[in-house]
Amino acid sequence: MKLSLLFAAALVEGKKEQTPALQLKKYRGHVDFVWNHWYKASCSDARYARFQRLKDLIDRIEAQFGDCGFYDNSLKNGGPPAERKRRDTDDDEDEGQEGDCYFTVEGCGDDNSLEGRLNTSDMGKANRQLGRIMGRFAERYLTQCTKGLTVAKLTAKGKKWTANLNRMKCIGGAGNF
Repeated sequence: MKLSLLFAAALVEGKKEQTPALQLKKYRGHVDFVWNHWYKASCSDARYARFQRLKDLIDRIEAQFGDCGFYDNSLKNGGPPAERKRRDTDDDEDEGQEGDCYFTVEGCGDDNSLEGRLNTSDMGKANRQLGRIMGRFAERYLTQCTKGLTVAKLTAKGKKWTANLNRMKCIGGAGNF
């Protein structure tokens, strides 16, 4: 009996609240990791301006959340609001590939928390994850926004950033970003 109470207390303590502000902070860390791990060594310093634009977009997302975002810690993942029509899970083809591990405390089962959320061995997959995280954040917390960075705009921007990062070739100063 006492052991089960200890286990339950440890389980509750281990699940920390993942507010949108904390999630955006982690997202900034993921962007820094991608730059430092795959691009910094072969890209000129002028290319870093592109990653700074991505960080500026994250700042805009944070401001948009402050204006019209929705977060309720009693809901799964903090949102979306209940009146939003949910998509049928049978139609979700993307779910099995990348999962829901971007913003969870547990990650995807890896020991290292960053590796559990962002692929550290495949640059293309990490770039896709960066774009998908942006869209997922919008789907969860910005569904009530009708102006500025809406769900549709951020989903499109996530896909555009994925394509841009995959096209960026910095070796020898050449690139098409």
